[in-house]
Amino acid sequence: MNTPTERKIPVDQLKIPESLIKVFKKSNPEIAEIKIGDVGYFVVYNPMDFSPVYKFRVSFDLQIEWEDSKLRKPTEKYCSDLETGFKMIYTKNVPDVVFAIGRVTYLERDYIKEFMNIFS
Repeated sequence: MNTPTERKIPVDQLKIPESLIKVFKKSNPEIAEIKIGDVGYFVVYNPMDFSPVYKFRVSFDLQIEWEDSKLRKPTEKYCSDLETGFKMIYTKNVPDVVFAIGRVTYLERDYIKEFMNIFS
């Protein structure tokens, strides 16, 4: 059996819908930023009529605020939150999309900013 070959979509042509970002950050306040890391798709064929079925994979890179690093969740939970938000927003004619978390980074603590907030 042949395995479908994943094809890449250039990330610079894509933008995360604002509504998805809002929903995701509302349920995950520890997230400082979310970016598209990698996108791919592959085509499989429906065995009944041989029509093409496109399956997409979107990988996101997350940045977490240092103060909230204790609130971090397993990447599977972030994927689940993204998929739930996506399905709530886009209810009709939605392609088959799977979400993944590619990279999670933690922002460094900004001691100067904290000092300035106290003494300014």
